[in-house]
Amino acid sequence: MSFHSPILGGRRLTPPGLAQSRLYREVLQALGRNCHMVQLGDSGRATLILRRAGPLGVLALMPGGPRWRQNASITERREALYDLPRLLRRQGIGALITNCATPLEEKILRTEGHLPLITGGYEAQLDLTATEAQRRARIKGKWRNRLVRAEAAGVRVTRARFSARRHGWLLQAEAAQRRARGYRGLPLTFTATAAQIAPDQAQLFIAHAGGERLGAMLFLVHEGAASYHIGHLTSAGRARAAHNLILWQAATWLAGQGVARIDLGPIETERGAGLARFKLGCGAAPVLRGASCLYTRATAPLGRVVAGLSRIAARAPAARNDPSCR
Repeated sequence: MSFHSPILGGRRLTPPGLAQSRLYREVLQALGRNCHMVQLGDSGRATLILRRAGPLGVLALMPGGPRWRQNASITERREALYDLPRLLRRQGIGALITNCATPLEEKILRTEGHLPLITGGYEAQLDLTATEAQRRARIKGKWRNRLVRAEAAGVRVTRARFSARRHGWLLQAEAAQRRARGYRGLPLTFTATAAQIAPDQAQLFIAHAGGERLGAMLFLVHEGAASYHIGHLTSAGRARAAHNLILWQAATWLAGQGVARIDLGPIETERGAGLARFKLGCGAAPVLRGASCLYTRATAPLGRVVAGLSRIAARAPAARNDPSCR
């Protein structure tokens, strides 16, 4: 079993985020959503989720932004995104919301009249392309100490393809956590459907000690990348640092299958400082995402004005600090 990125125009695509992946699109289609994959010239492709939106007509959501061909130049990306309005008109789409994967995508779209709705935040990404020794050296001290403690305590981690029938306890635990902590995620029907249509891509790692289940982490694998999806940890598992060992062993196994990185989700330092420390402590890097932007033909002129004012405002501090202006 190995997981690799597909090819576009003779060149590989960059490993996608979950929302950019074929798995995501196929699961939503199986759940009855209207999803399409569109080509962005020879530079990339994107998933569009379509729905009726009253006077706007058809509203399209591009989750995760475009997925680019590896080494696609900035010019090629700009040209592909510049062509978006024509693509929307041809498909009868009145409005588009794009979740920009990078600040560069946001900058290009804003230049073309897309209005930012929600600012981007940081996400944690764990690089798996380094050797095991290099990855272990990147782990922060306290995180490494917990990992060593779990290894010395005889915690055992097993792997299985996730099944909603056999592992329903994890779905129940996740539902309970959401109610208790007040957070939302993809519906659990998404999880069950993903495991049903692509069983090899739903990998569950479970920690045990002395016959007791301590915790679990479920990863969805998508064309050269993987995403931490849901997990559970008992009080005994927390005391034995079970999640540290699960993540380490899952990363080692996924790296051996050709997976390039694990997306660990958003870094929220205000509401989830402990979880943020866990994600960054394992050696993951914080990666800044772009904003979510809206495009309609009616609002595009306003968007271009806003983008121009933003550029002027950004240049003003630089001008004030220029010695030649003093």
